[in-house]
Amino acid sequence: MKAPLAILGAAALAATAFGLQPAAQAGPAPARSCFYANQMHAYRADGESTVYAGSGPNRIYRINMAAPCRNLPEVNVSGQLVVDTASGVVCNAAGLTLTAISSGGVPERCFVESIQRLSPAEVADLPARLRP
Repeated sequence: MKAPLAILGAAALAATAFGLQPAAQAGPAPARSCFYANQMHAYRADGESTVYAGSGPNRIYRINMAAPCRNLPEVNVSGQLVVDTASGVVCNAAGLTLTAISSGGVPERCFVESIQRLSPAEVADLPARLRP
């Protein structure tokens, strides 16, 4: 059992010599901000590729689509956006799909590329027409 430990120690020493840092020293990971999909209560679309969603007091998320979603601007009129996740919890874009329903009742699936919680400064800078 001492031989594998010696090999691991030598590998760590060699990595340090070549300037490689262990992942733990790379800095803290960004905090994840998870919420339940049913907490998303209001939406405002900004064109066919971005929607702003509110999930509580002063919690606004920018959701970017992987491709343009033609029905997305109609969410501002119809107010119908269905949030679909496998687990019911939203932590990132993986497994998150939105269905934008047009004012005529036609659904369109919109695949999410990224989701980011806005900082208080970003929320303050958001135009009123885009606030959920």
